[in-house]
Amino acid sequence: MEFILDYHLHSRFSRACSPKLTLPNIALACNQKGIDIVGTADFTHPVWCKELIEQLIETEPGLYQIKKSFLPKNYRENEVFRPVRFVISSELSCIYKQGEKTRRLHLVFLIPSLEVVAKINAEFDKRGWNRKSDGRPILGISGKDLWALMLEIDPRIILIPAHIWTPYFAVFGSKSGFDSLMECFGEELVKKIPAVETGLSSDPPMNWQIKELDNYRLVSASDAHSLEALGREATMVSLKNISFNNLADALWDRNNSKIISTLEFFPEEGRYHLDGCADCKYSCEPRVSKQNNFKCPKCGRALTLGTMFRVEQLAGRKGGEKPKSAKDFEYMIPLREIIGALYDVGKNSKKVAKIYEDLLQNASELDILRAKTQPDFIPDNLWQALLAVRAGAVEKRAGYDGLYGIIKPKINKKIQTRII
Repeated sequence: MEFILDYHLHSRFSRACSPKLTLPNIALACNQKGIDIVGTADFTHPVWCKELIEQLIETEPGLYQIKKSFLPKNYRENEVFRPVRFVISSELSCIYKQGEKTRRLHLVFLIPSLEVVAKINAEFDKRGWNRKSDGRPILGISGKDLWALMLEIDPRIILIPAHIWTPYFAVFGSKSGFDSLMECFGEELVKKIPAVETGLSSDPPMNWQIKELDNYRLVSASDAHSLEALGREATMVSLKNISFNNLADALWDRNNSKIISTLEFFPEEGRYHLDGCADCKYSCEPRVSKQNNFKCPKCGRALTLGTMFRVEQLAGRKGGEKPKSAKDFEYMIPLREIIGALYDVGKNSKKVAKIYEDLLQNASELDILRAKTQPDFIPDNLWQALLAVRAGAVEKRAGYDGLYGIIKPKINKKIQTRII
């Protein structure tokens, strides 16, 4: 069976995150989006962890559902709205010195049970780490030592290095990262990592250029800070039976047959795709950065070097070459944005909201975006817009230095008519 997995997100207790990120709201949003397995996020935070224990019930080994008593009365489960499983997960932040350089890493951990979470939190408390400060706590420990500690607590724990190319807080980041996974985690511990997360600012073809990554599954997740962002990237997995161990097996599968595909942002929409200076609203490709000695031509300060730069810097293959491990992937634009483009109105307009909600009475958002044939409830003009996005007919303005890029579907004026 195929399942859509979004393991990396945050709770309302993480910085710069929506207060609407509660467990019931996440479950309902995943129903609408079409996400089958979602991460809990932030299991180290005391209040959030208490809510996980109170509101979740284990329904399959190592996977949980929200207790129905915590869902609103209008919650519906039918052929459209399927039950959502939670896998225990959290992103942790490491800041430390190595090789005379300050390193900053974000690491996502998938945990086999809430009982294991209790052991992790007890160990963190014993070390005096402040779990109350943030849903994604900052730990003064190396990524290597944290990974060793986690494996000592329970060898079933899964580590996925997060958004590996982001300049800040990433294993390959230009500001504080490394030139290889081996350099970061060491010869023995690096073998115990099954997968890496490509992040919003890169896509699979960019990562195919790095020969070291042939040994790892390339996975994608939303890193959602709001309900709306859930599923903006995700991973399709094939599982015989749904459980934590089977999910772990899919991530570890050396034949790479259990990762079916990934659902992707257009990487230009990511906040760190190009090099740039946000203060000066200046961006450029790596070759131009080199010509300018990596300085902003407007203010003279150092540019923030983005994912394209680092991929080119570490590439062992030419762009366009495919390794044997390469998997399928699909670019997506959120449904609200496509509807808004048809009307030439904002994605948060009342008109878009009404059409969006009506469509979701028939199918989930991801089912609509990925439909192979035109369903009866999708009008011709919207279907043509969906096909245009799949064909790559989009306008792109790439993101840089923390500013999101802009991706818009190219809408043929002939189909830009009223949706009924």
